[in-house]
Amino acid sequence: MWLYDAVKDGAKILKEAWKIEEYQKILELLDDSYAQREKISALQTKIIELEGKLRVRDEYKFKNNCYYHKETWDGPFCSRCLDKERLLLRMTISPGSDYANCPECKTHVDYSWKTHDRSVYYGHEHSGNLW
Repeated sequence: MWLYDAVKDGAKILKEAWKIEEYQKILELLDDSYAQREKISALQTKIIELEGKLRVRDEYKFKNNCYYHKETWDGPFCSRCLDKERLLLRMTISPGSDYANCPECKTHVDYSWKTHDRSVYYGHEHSGNLW
């Protein structure tokens, strides 16, 4: 930031010395510098967002048309919303139903494979590897 202030001070001196052309060029450089800083900030934000999406891809597993957390079996999460919109949305399961429904895109999938295994359904540790 000190460089920005130094250039700004230099521009002020040039203006006072009636070096208008040089003053104009310094103002253009300052504007360009500010625009570049905004681009860098936007790119840094995008990098953080993309790293989060990659983390989601690493931590969740696709099974029976839904995503589940690899370690905790948390889920199901809508595959359509995650694949297309990059949104990790929990699907809802109606009591007594064998279907999970996405509240956003209305996708519904057969959830009977998981509801019949009560140890997984109720969040208890599963003895076998279903992946």
